Amino acid sequence: MTKTIGLAGYGEDTDQNHVCLDDLNALGLVDFEFMPHWDGSEETIKSLRTYARERNTIVYACKDGDGIVINNSKVELYIR
Repeated sequence: MTKTIGLAGYGEDTDQNHVCLDDLNALGLVDFEFMPHWDGSEETIKSLRTYARERNTIVYACKDGDGIVINNSKVELYIR
């Protein structure tokens, strides 16, 4: 749903690009990026803030079991 999947390859616990994708563009249905499986650490949040600042974007992060819903232009976070 985001404009890029580049965040998946950012930080310490990155997803490896084993298939050597060159084009990391995605659907672009929302104007932010999303980090699922956030470990809850402040270190990861600091890293995501740096990522967001360097790319001039917004990043939402959720722990396992949490979620995010977009309803029109409203972003709703669900935390279990």
